[in-house]
Amino acid sequence: MTREQREKTKTKRKPERRKIAIAIDGPAGSGKSTVAKRVAEELGILYLDTGAMYRAVTLKALRNGVSMDNQEALTRLAAQVALDFQRMPDGSYHLLMDGEDVSEEIRTLAVSQNVSLVAAVPGVRAELVKQQQAIGARGGVVMDGRDIGTVVLPHADLKIFLTASLEERTRRRWLELTAKGLNVTAEEIKADLTRRDAIDSGREVAPLRPAADSVTIDTSNLRIEEVVERVMALAAARKTLDPPGLLYKICGTILYICLKLFYRFSVEGAEHLPATGPVIVACNHCSLLDPIVVGCSILQRPVSFMAKEELFRIPLLGPIIRKLGAFPVRRGKGDRAAIRAAVEVLKEGKVLGIFPEGTRYKDNKLHPLRHGITLLAMETNARILPMIIRGTQQLNFFRFPKIKVYIGEAFQLVPGGTKKEMITEGTTVIYSRLLQLWEKTN
Repeated sequence: MTREQREKTKTKRKPERRKIAIAIDGPAGSGKSTVAKRVAEELGILYLDTGAMYRAVTLKALRNGVSMDNQEALTRLAAQVALDFQRMPDGSYHLLMDGEDVSEEIRTLAVSQNVSLVAAVPGVRAELVKQQQAIGARGGVVMDGRDIGTVVLPHADLKIFLTASLEERTRRRWLELTAKGLNVTAEEIKADLTRRDAIDSGREVAPLRPAADSVTIDTSNLRIEEVVERVMALAAARKTLDPPGLLYKICGTILYICLKLFYRFSVEGAEHLPATGPVIVACNHCSLLDPIVVGCSILQRPVSFMAKEELFRIPLLGPIIRKLGAFPVRRGKGDRAAIRAAVEVLKEGKVLGIFPEGTRYKDNKLHPLRHGITLLAMETNARILPMIIRGTQQLNFFRFPKIKVYIGEAFQLVPGGTKKEMITEGTTVIYSRLLQLWEKTN
């Protein structure tokens, strides 16, 4: 076999993996453009503002004196205009229309008042959707608009639908426009948003509506950072089922060696880990070191953990733990986005690590469990792998205790009775299995 033939064979064996494609839809002022930009930046992929493309056609029509009722002329403009997105040194995205930077001009009130009319023209949508679909088919893109998940990218890996109250959207748009020096009132903006909502939702072609498989997030009372973290968590859960990544392998190996050297780390029962399928690792919690210990106990399968969202805001730590499979959860509240992300991890046949006691305890006791683990197990039919860690409760700056991990046999919950009864009984069963392992290792 020649060298050229060997290279071709390598290429066939290692096809390039397609990156994630994310669709973000929602009405004006829901925050979709800001969120989409931040998510694209976090993931290191392309951001495509489809709304800006319709705004550019609207701007060109206004400049050329084309009537918003002249669908034929608007369609010709959409077919002729040359649009391109350019990322600037500061990380912002600028839209070039026929080589001219129109990023600021497309955001004026005159364009905002007419863009819904232009976007409703079937010919305009057909021309721009062709460009958008060609880009989206390659993957590695975040698109935001009003019909991305339903029309432009119906097979997107992740679909998000952002909503917000009319009052909150009015406030946001007023702040945006007045910050640019525009003299507009909140009443004018509210009336314009109401009108645009009616046009976008009522048009015959690609109306504004959430896709059947989209995740809806109400942003009314959320900070941008919170929305971004929720989308990132969902994106992490949507990743295809791959073997452990290089970073996970490197970090896991280094941490395993450190545990061996400093804590005489050992594992008993590692053979009980199922080789495939969704698994929930249920473990007692004594120390901040516990997630590392769990991961190093079953290195053959990467473990995803829920982690408090504050950790993801730490400049260096946040990106690292996200790449290692962690996703954020808001503590003290029913974080449905985090729960959904956990469900997606399990539905993809991965391993999810949970500390079902809910918090850390150093009193050498096994405390009652919360019901969240049972709900996840019931919804995904995942097997539960009981695990007990001994030694981490004695950790301090000057002490290096022996750490030993005990892993019990994996099991599944057997459904029966009402939902409330199944949850209560399921949690009791999980606690009983953990308690048996706890007493056995005491």
